[in-house]
Amino acid sequence: MDNPLIPASPAQATLTVKFADALWSATEWENIDRSFYDAAGNPFSSIYVPTIDATELITGVCSGYATKTQVVFVGTLTADPDEDNTETSLTLVATAVDATGNEFVIELPFLYDTLPPTLTHFTAFRDQYNNHSWVEFRFDQEPESAELAIAANGASFDYDLEDAAPIEGIPNAYRLPTGITLPYNAEVTLNATATDLAGNIGFSSKTSTVSLSEKR
Repeated sequence: MDNPLIPASPAQATLTVKFADALWSATEWENIDRSFYDAAGNPFSSIYVPTIDATELITGVCSGYATKTQVVFVGTLTADPDEDNTETSLTLVATAVDATGNEFVIELPFLYDTLPPTLTHFTAFRDQYNNHSWVEFRFDQEPESAELAIAANGASFDYDLEDAAPIEGIPNAYRLPTGITLPYNAEVTLNATATDLAGNIGFSSKTSTVSLSEKR
């Protein structure tokens, strides 16, 4: 994955760094300069404490060395942003020096996301010829899943995001056939509980007046 995701709750991700074909040891990592930066190059507050997960001796790698040590470091990154709700790209920049003085720079990109998907748009339609009804809605963030409920005529009708079809050319927008006849010129409400890939869960609600329209 080019841009791994840091889960929202807890705000942690497990990072594995493998130093191969080199003279790495447990003490070298303690001296590595490692920091996280946002897209603007500003330092990002975080904690990353790696430990050695595995070591492996490599024999006959190249002339001059009988053996080399390959080390796998595994650590948990805990991000601590100033804002509770944010979505930002981070880059881990670390400089490592092995036992013979060779320097290696690591750059690993991540997406830190604590922003839940919420509704930004909702409209409701009723076909003027056959009473077919449908709704259209949009989220500000891409949802992985969503539970939807349309409140109309004093009743609530439940749906899933899989019941809806994406609207081509509009990111995070969907069209949902209701399977019921919505009351023309009356207000209906869409309630959405949406979850994104990072595990953020957002509840939002929007109200729309049902318009009379031909099915598109």
